Amino acid sequence: MQSFAEAGVRPHTLAALAALGINEPVPVQAQAIPLIMQGRDVVIEAPTGSGKTFAYLIPMVERLPRRGAGPRALIVTPTRELALQVEKVLRSLATDLRSAVLYGGVGYATQRLALKSGVDVVVGTPGRIMDLVTQGRVSLSRVEYLVLDEADEMLDAGFAPAVEKMLGLTYEPQTVLASATMPTWVTRMIEKHTHDAAEVRVDAEKEADLEHGLLRVAREHKLQTLSRVLHRHGGSAIVFGRTKHGVSKLNGHLRQLGHNSVELQGNLSQAIRDRARSATVEARSWSRPTWPRVASTSPTSASSSTSSCPTRRSGSPTGSAAPRAWASRDAR
Repeated sequence: MQSFAEAGVRPHTLAALAALGINEPVPVQAQAIPLIMQGRDVVIEAPTGSGKTFAYLIPMVERLPRRGAGPRALIVTPTRELALQVEKVLRSLATDLRSAVLYGGVGYATQRLALKSGVDVVVGTPGRIMDLVTQGRVSLSRVEYLVLDEADEMLDAGFAPAVEKMLGLTYEPQTVLASATMPTWVTRMIEKHTHDAAEVRVDAEKEADLEHGLLRVAREHKLQTLSRVLHRHGGSAIVFGRTKHGVSKLNGHLRQLGHNSVELQGNLSQAIRDRARSATVEARSWSRPTWPRVASTSPTSASSSTSSCPTRRSGSPTGSAAPRAWASRDAR
């Protein structure tokens, strides 16, 4: 496929894509869109940022029936942030499809109202979707198009029971599984939940800009070592912790050591989580172009702890004026 029009994308959608500066399909879209437009189940394995979201949204916008009882499409993500991002991309296509985003950490009222008004597309996380199904607020029996974004996580042990139950409430929808990685153990789940699925695999165009380092230190020296690493490298950073409480505690320690950090973990309200994310985005936009690095702390043992610190290959970037250390634990 050399162009979106070649795959049968209508002028209205082409105009919306052009307004976004998208005039030609990238490789993952060129491979996946024709297959999905044909009604095939598709498994997409492509790097983050490669265009997977448009690859499964464009065919949905083109083929999904309008109005009538719904939802007709269900897009499931492991996190509320990804759900919001996907719905934002959907709206950018200027479609007349009615959508609702369902995720936890906020009240039910707005989401119930959206469902009551009628929706064609539901985007959300497994827990909140199943909560509203149980409450009788939404039915999945009419779903014709199903997407599991970050499919490897959706089919992992933590999510599998809720996802399996959810899939059991649908009736043989066209299914798209999309992920940056597709481990071999997912194969059995793919065979179970898809029919004669076509596979789309796109490799990264260039070598990753990260190096992986390993620092083995005594437990009592871990915080000071992390602080020195952050000071040494400058710029923005993400620090992963093992537990929500640990992330909150770590954020406090980092601030005491002079780091302009914010925390992101599941015990925070959605409003606070959004402010933390916004502060981090603003930090990256205020500074000169930087390459964010990730400092991740692994679970501590009785005698020692390990920190893995990926860094950019070619030197240290300049610092930024807003939050540069982000203590994070993703809330599922």
